[in-house]
Amino acid sequence: MIDVDDWAEIRRLHFAERLGIRTIARQLGSARNTVRVAVRSGSPPSYERPRRPSLVDAVEPEICGLLQTCPTMPASVIADRLEWPHGITILRDRVAELRPLFKPPDPCQRTFYAPGEIVQFDLWQPDVPIPLGYGQAAKLWVVTAVSGYSRFMAAFMVPSRAGHDVLWGMLRCLEQIGAVPRTIVWDGEGCIGQWRRGKEVYTEEFQRFGAHSAQEQGSASRTIPKPRA
Repeated sequence: MIDVDDWAEIRRLHFAERLGIRTIARQLGSARNTVRVAVRSGSPPSYERPRRPSLVDAVEPEICGLLQTCPTMPASVIADRLEWPHGITILRDRVAELRPLFKPPDPCQRTFYAPGEIVQFDLWQPDVPIPLGYGQAAKLWVVTAVSGYSRFMAAFMVPSRAGHDVLWGMLRCLEQIGAVPRTIVWDGEGCIGQWRRGKEVYTEEFQRFGAHSAQEQGSASRTIPKPRA
């Protein structure tokens, strides 16, 4: 049985890249019947092995606090600060997973994007209450989208950071842009995905959104969330 990542990748290759069943099966090392089932299925696989609890879970907030103070602090020093009584390997692995979230961006980076290649999505909250009618007001959220090539910007206001609201805002932004870019980048938004053990893990809502976008728009929507700087 394939996982959600494989299901989304198969549908991206078929509907966006226009590859055939045989080509996809050969490229991914999967059986043709497996690829056919993924292409015909409108929903991702529902089975997911539950994540086993780790001894590090209880001290993760303390690790984040130390890395926020000093992003380059070695795992051995963190272990000393926490008086870690267990093996260093599992602690070192979690530190390596969390460290990119606190590293400052490289100010000398030079990046080039072709037209339609990438769009950066973010959430922004205006620092003023928005009138909602009937004498009510609240601080809402705005989904923003900026093209990496032209710097064209689109935005749409949503009521919350819940997955269905954020994805609705993404869809409205893509309608303003008028096309689906080849790559979409999110800045570590929890309703889109997160880094776990050095690997991007996407939410089921977002996987479903990306796969259907590729099918309906005919353009790849493989999305890579960036670690929060």
